[in-house]
Amino acid sequence: MPAMSGKTLYDKIWDAHVVAEDPNGETMLYVDLHLIHEVTSPQAFAGLRTAHRPVRRPDLTLAVADHNVPTEGQALGVDAVADDEARLQLQTLGRNVAEARSGEVCSCLGQCGRRIGQVRAGHREDGVPQP
Repeated sequence: MPAMSGKTLYDKIWDAHVVAEDPNGETMLYVDLHLIHEVTSPQAFAGLRTAHRPVRRPDLTLAVADHNVPTEGQALGVDAVADDEARLQLQTLGRNVAEARSGEVCSCLGQCGRRIGQVRAGHREDGVPQP
């Protein structure tokens, strides 16, 4: 089999998003879609608050209630989630998304919207296709 020449799809996508490269080999990338969920986003929002910075591109930030949404009883809403920690994480996601709003901003699917989702799924129905 002949050796392939050219760049891989990964390399092409990487190269298209490079903002700067340091002499030490680190690369700064532009991320054009931010997928967040209720488990780790509180730390990110806290960091933004501490730095007195807003969500830079809320129109490109998709918040999805993902890990703590129960399989049953979804119609009862976030307040009916039995596990205290899970409920707090979902409520915090909702508050953080609401606080980040400045007009039309962070989308929030799942308990915050019309259906649950998985943050890693493409949400093609919502116009957010992913490879």
